[in-house]
Amino acid sequence: MSHSAQPEADARVPRISRRTFTTTAATAGMAAAVGLAPAVARAATEPELRAGAGEVSITPPEVSELFLVGPNKMATGVNDPLFARTLVLEYGSTRVAIVTTDLLVVHMHYNDELVAAASRATGIPAEHVVINTQHTHSAPIPRLVAAAQERPESWRDTEYSKWLPEQIAASAKAAVDDLQPAQLRAGRETTQIGMNRRYMTRTHVTMTPNPHGAIVPWVDTLGAYAKSDGKRIAVLFSYAAHPVIIHGTSTLVSGDFPGLAIKRLRHRFSGGTGELDGVFMFAQGCGGNINGHPLRGGIDACSVVGGELAWAVSRTQLADLPSGPVRVASTELELPFQDPPSVAECQKWVDKFPESLPHREVLEIAKRGRVGTLRYPIRAISMGDELCIVTLAHEPFCEYQLFAVEKSPFKHTLVFGYVHGVEQYIATRSAYELGLRGGYEASPHGHALQSKHRLALRPEVEEMIHESTVGVMKQLTG
Repeated sequence: MSHSAQPEADARVPRISRRTFTTTAATAGMAAAVGLAPAVARAATEPELRAGAGEVSITPPEVSELFLVGPNKMATGVNDPLFARTLVLEYGSTRVAIVTTDLLVVHMHYNDELVAAASRATGIPAEHVVINTQHTHSAPIPRLVAAAQERPESWRDTEYSKWLPEQIAASAKAAVDDLQPAQLRAGRETTQIGMNRRYMTRTHVTMTPNPHGAIVPWVDTLGAYAKSDGKRIAVLFSYAAHPVIIHGTSTLVSGDFPGLAIKRLRHRFSGGTGELDGVFMFAQGCGGNINGHPLRGGIDACSVVGGELAWAVSRTQLADLPSGPVRVASTELELPFQDPPSVAECQKWVDKFPESLPHREVLEIAKRGRVGTLRYPIRAISMGDELCIVTLAHEPFCEYQLFAVEKSPFKHTLVFGYVHGVEQYIATRSAYELGLRGGYEASPHGHALQSKHRLALRPEVEEMIHESTVGVMKQLTG
């Protein structure tokens, strides 16, 4: 196939506790250094944008050791392999690495281990490495070995969790080794393969398709192409929806619809040979309240949906982005948890469910009288003056992505959830204010009770995240 530098039909696939900001040494303080020197003199020292990509399998040889949350059973085989994929961007002395992984989630401490491994292998500062988990329910949580909530021994290091950092590092190192002068292109295309899953009955929110609920009705695509010959280096695309089309219908490992979309794209743009022609990589958006549709449709249905996503990426019109500095801005919030019920109320629940570890732990929190906070890193990465990638921790509702895109000062804004570690749903103020009627994601008796922290977050976290998201984007333009 042709690899024209211009995008042809096929080639188009193409409160704050800490704050940091970095930019390239070549551009920082340039005005002071060169004063009113002629433009040609500045151009002579202008750095060149470079990009590289790497892909490494993270499917372990013995999948029967993997516990899958979708079917709530151990894996019995592989439908399609799992990968870690990395895009590294460099401008002057600044490098960033965007890593996507075909995993369900990783907790924050383990995410820090994976970031450290990639940083050691490449020399890229840890604060310039972001790792997104695509959240397929047919892939493992690396340290989860059985149904988790009731048995602490369900969480432990395994051969897989010890091996995985090496693979993440290898993917990042391959991307650095592939660095070459590049042209970036970006675009957005409408598609809907997800459905809002929060339906309000007369009494409470149920996990049922809600055709009137919020969604993110598009796929974002970022392509990197070699300046020398126009060949594809990488295509990073992002959509917001739970990969749960296979879910409990199979005990086979799978990347669900994102993995099958990449399979379709590779086949389409390799002339049917299946050989690698650039790295295709998927980043999960803010899909905390969106399910891929049809839920539990099975592998055949998942293949169809993956094909639809691949088709949306294929028809995206990508526009050239002007080259410019790579900048990173970060902040980390401490999100407050809601207070637990009274000691007396907690004791009633423990008496009713004496074997329930979550209820016993909530009782202990109530007795201590200290609820603590949740770490919430937010990061923004800009490339030149037109493109920004915002990364949000944990499992945010799609409204956070819609807000960031609306408020962004950049022409192209991609928003990823499931970055920096995932331990909690990040619902909206209106969802938390429903209290016990708030459904699986927001009720204190929903996922929060089964999570690591056992408590739901307070409604004001929405405003805290909004303020800081706008703040990090403004830092990149200031």
